[in-house]
Amino acid sequence: MKEINPEKYLSAEETANRLDIQKSTLRKYAGMLDSVDTKKPFFYKDDTGIRLYTEEDISWLEQLIRIKNTPGTKLEEAVQSVYGLRYSSVTTHDTENYNALEGFSGVISAIQKYSESQMEIIQRQSENIDRLEALVEKLLHEKIEAEQKKLVTTKPLKEEIPVPMAAKEENQKKGFFQKLFGQK
Repeated sequence: MKEINPEKYLSAEETANRLDIQKSTLRKYAGMLDSVDTKKPFFYKDDTGIRLYTEEDISWLEQLIRIKNTPGTKLEEAVQSVYGLRYSSVTTHDTENYNALEGFSGVISAIQKYSESQMEIIQRQSENIDRLEALVEKLLHEKIEAEQKKLVTTKPLKEEIPVPMAAKEENQKKGFFQKLFGQK
């Protein structure tokens, strides 16, 4: 085994503090990374089986945390990504490009959240428009019904009963007293 150099390796507590996570979280992440390939452990362990971390290990754990915090990414997926990046033929330049793309993923995520909020606003506005259209239709229907009721309940004008022409002429020929007393 390698000889422990205090400047080269950090304890779990120091590493957890640097990453701003709990020791139990660090153990969980380290255990998941080590379990991907039991023949090729991700972290160095001393003779007593205690994991010790290098600056490079801390960089990989930071990468794991960033990937895990990407919306829609599960911890298992983040572990596989970090493991694949570490043991693939990825160059430093590729890793820098990945970090740059990761920065864009934050912007894309923010744009997606904004788009979702705008879609919710549009949906609510559409529902309000539908509700108002239904209200206007209801009010118009009620107004039409009220007008129809008015027309039905209004008394028709008195129609003049036609008086035969001969009777009109008779009334005109009679004198005042005749009309008054009904005599011919």
